[in-house]
Amino acid sequence: MNINPGVIKEIEELVSKGKLEFYDKKEDVVELIVEVLKQNPHSKSAIEGKRSGIFALALDNMEVIYKVNTSFNEFEVLKVIECKDETRIQKLRTKEWVEDVQSLLSK
Repeated sequence: MNINPGVIKEIEELVSKGKLEFYDKKEDVVELIVEVLKQNPHSKSAIEGKRSGIFALALDNMEVIYKVNTSFNEFEVLKVIECKDETRIQKLRTKEWVEDVQSLLSK
């Protein structure tokens, strides 16, 4: 599991601004992300199809953007953004979402 330093800063910012509903410590948020990804929250078809790529999780007003290898045993958290917009959560993994994420990651 790899969480880059920029993501840690993004988490610190969300916590310090009180943007999260359930967590108020950076360490707890990092532990949450690690524990959820350890459970491998991917569909059976994604795992069997060995589809690597960019994925996202919606957790406590955050969108956690990460990539995974084809064996689904190596995760890298790329970005964490505030996400209170229910419409954005519903668009996870759509073409529009992928284009938006690519734009976010290229900044």
